[in-house]
Amino acid sequence: MMIYFVVFGLAVLLIFNVLNDKFCKIMEMKLVEQKKFFRVINFMLVVLLVNGYIRVLNVMV
Repeated sequence: MMIYFVVFGLAVLLIFNVLNDKFCKIMEMKLVEQKKFFRVINFMLVVLLVNGYIRVLNVMV
């Protein structure tokens, strides 16, 4: 179960990072702003993925 969730999490992070990169290019953000933007978005996604994993574990028990 954990392996599937890790693969799912990596796929979600990859997709969101590609979309964020396109957004940054369209908005013509500076490199410093891009790094901060990516850091915030990735942190929020990791929190959501961990929360989802904990919920799945609680449902299975």
